[in-house]
Amino acid sequence: MKISAVIPTKNRVQQLIECIKSIVAQSLPPDELIIVDGSDTQEAYLKIKEEFYQEKIKYIYAKLNIAGANPARNIGVRNSSGDIIFFLEDDIVYDKDFIKEIVKVFERDSEKKIGGVMGNVVNTRAPAPKRILRKLYLRKLYANLNLLIEHIFLLPIVGNGGFRASGSPTFIQGAKEIKNVNFLFGGLTAYRKEVFKDLTFDENPNAMLVDDEDFSYRVSRKYQIVYTPYAEVIHNRLSPIGSFSRYTRAKMTVQGRYYMLKKNFPQTLKHTLAFWWSVIGYFLQSIMSMNRENIKGVISGVSDIKRVFIE
Repeated sequence: MKISAVIPTKNRVQQLIECIKSIVAQSLPPDELIIVDGSDTQEAYLKIKEEFYQEKIKYIYAKLNIAGANPARNIGVRNSSGDIIFFLEDDIVYDKDFIKEIVKVFERDSEKKIGGVMGNVVNTRAPAPKRILRKLYLRKLYANLNLLIEHIFLLPIVGNGGFRASGSPTFIQGAKEIKNVNFLFGGLTAYRKEVFKDLTFDENPNAMLVDDEDFSYRVSRKYQIVYTPYAEVIHNRLSPIGSFSRYTRAKMTVQGRYYMLKKNFPQTLKHTLAFWWSVIGYFLQSIMSMNRENIKGVISGVSDIKRVFIE
């Protein structure tokens, strides 16, 4: 099988270079590496040309008016020729056997029932805000309360790779065996080219923060999708470059979850009530963060749902 790898990037040149280094050093390197760059300048191109002049890298400069990685991913699909397409992220460093382990799963699937395969993030989740966690017991209390809210209010949690009634995903993490799932985390996932005969990444702005669960959920309706613990990555989540403000992220999270629910889930009273129950959880988390921008973001997100989606 021919392998393509797509990396969307924007204004994160150094992270991109580190990511590319881990890809060209793969035990099974891709047949083509496609960089879709939405940066303000073409600095990344010059750096790639300097550091990887011997590598076969296809560079596409795409100043997109639509934010988020999905438009760049769709460009990558249209410019790829592989049977398997990896969708990577510039803030992730990949173990040398990452691609090989993903491809193994596809190769064992002679009937081509598997549409997507995801690897395993081996570093832990980002810590809670340090400014309110000066002492160890406060850190532990914050973490425990946060986990309690996540479980009670049907928010995203570590779980079996499925979805909760609210539409929130459960992130499979640390499982030691290959499993069928319904949710694939972006940046460590590959799909068969056939998947894109019927599906594309959603370029609606409301899908920006739910892009991974939206696409993988739709793929899971037509194919098996699989998690493998053997394809390992380190995700550098704390990079401030290209990240949203607290207000914007809180607002877009509420809007995105509602968009995901209305688009993909049965419009039943159960799912509707579960979603609004989860919004209460987001509001409680924003209060716990002791940050006005988080609180204002959740309130603004709810207000926009009423104005844009419901009315």
